Amino acid sequence: MEPNWHSDHALLSYVIHVVDRLRSRQGEGEPPAYLGRTKIQKIVYFLSLIGVPNTYRFLLHRFGPYSTEIQDDLDRLVSFEILLDESGDGRRYYDYRSTNQSNELWRSFRVQIEPFQDRIDPFVEALAKLSDDDLEVVSTLVYAYRWLVGAGNHEPSKTQILAKFQTYKKDKFPPDRVESAYEVLAKAGFLPSETSAS
Repeated sequence: MEPNWHSDHALLSYVIHVVDRLRSRQGEGEPPAYLGRTKIQKIVYFLSLIGVPNTYRFLLHRFGPYSTEIQDDLDRLVSFEILLDESGDGRRYYDYRSTNQSNELWRSFRVQIEPFQDRIDPFVEALAKLSDDDLEVVSTLVYAYRWLVGAGNHEPSKTQILAKFQTYKKDKFPPDRVESAYEVLAKAGFLPSETSAS
């Protein structure tokens, strides 16, 4: 029985296609860009934040924002051989790859994907180059900010956001690393800058 694919499946297929395109352009000696479960979770989380439509819901998990629906969809796409998981040979990390079928899938939803390609492509390429730890830090910072706003604090300060991050991650990351990530996110408009927050 052929499954009923929808635009969320197409979005996952397209994200993996963009990362595969990035891998094909990588130079000799560069570490290979892999696309595991953690990385794809964070990429789709940020795509949601920049207005790329999907139905995924995210909750805070061990490594930051996480959607069980994404994991279910990835497992389904792999089981139908739409996507490949090339994490074999005893490697403990997943590494998703596109196939001709996954490219056909996202192209069949081209009308939904094309209006957002100019946002998706550069964003996916930038995030795919980050380590899982860096993605955990940046996505959890944004999640902390959005949690505070959702709890009624419509203009949380940097101090409040960092404190909320600390409740989630304790001392897992050094303060200077979290501070640097905060500054990058503030410059990108995802978090308030120190001067704009009270």
